[in-house]
Amino acid sequence: MRLVRTIVAAWRTLATYAFVGLYILLVGPAALAVALVFGWRRPLYAAAHVAVEVALRLAGIRVVVEGREHVVPQRPALYCVNHASNVEPPVLFAALRSLGTRLKIVYKEELRRLPILGRGFEAVGFVPINRRDREQSTRAIECAAARARAGDSFLMFPEGTRSPTGELLPFKMGAFLLAVRAQVPVVPVAIAGADRAMRKGSPLIWPTTVRVHFGEAVTTNGLSVDDRHALRDVARERIVALLADARAGLPRSLASRASAAQSAVARSLGGGG
Repeated sequence: MRLVRTIVAAWRTLATYAFVGLYILLVGPAALAVALVFGWRRPLYAAAHVAVEVALRLAGIRVVVEGREHVVPQRPALYCVNHASNVEPPVLFAALRSLGTRLKIVYKEELRRLPILGRGFEAVGFVPINRRDREQSTRAIECAAARARAGDSFLMFPEGTRSPTGELLPFKMGAFLLAVRAQVPVVPVAIAGADRAMRKGSPLIWPTTVRVHFGEAVTTNGLSVDDRHALRDVARERIVALLADARAGLPRSLASRASAAQSAVARSLGGGG
């Protein structure tokens, strides 16, 4: 049975990659040209949403969203979410569709080198960040804060990288500095099941259920830069609680397999120390 599931996942993965690659090559240049020539960003967002929705269906990923009432299109906010899989950014992009062209993402600077996609990210106002370059990181956070003050909402992964075990890594301060400087609320978000869909280091995408839970916004009104550590701690505490709820809602077989895999990795990392 395991072999059959692996073969099915492999075929679905190939179909997903083939579709995304062809879609970017055929649709991407036209949508990008419209954005660059006329300044219209909506076609790029629309094209991206079509690509994400079809890709998730091809891969067999079912997305369940809880707490949609905490996503308010008219209110700029910073959406902070845990990170364990490459599947998470497209899933979250789809879950935040109601924000329209106001949704921006702080993304790894090396992705700018991707043909078409890199130009697309720039055209819609996504902000690249190089966490190894302190000066560039500071400029990126200031740029994002200015855009948030102008009405944009941002999606960020405060851990800064994918967790190999699925458990939360320490949160970096950039996201919370952005929220305080822009005086926008922090919306805690938890995503569960994506690490089962695509494990770190593996290109294979497994059909599964992914749950996204949005929590109540944490206000930053009146907070100063000195309050960023307390803001980080509150956001982390809420994401931990949301993540527990999201995992509890996964189908039992998926949750148990994910938990077993995470435990195995944790034991391996512990033994290597």
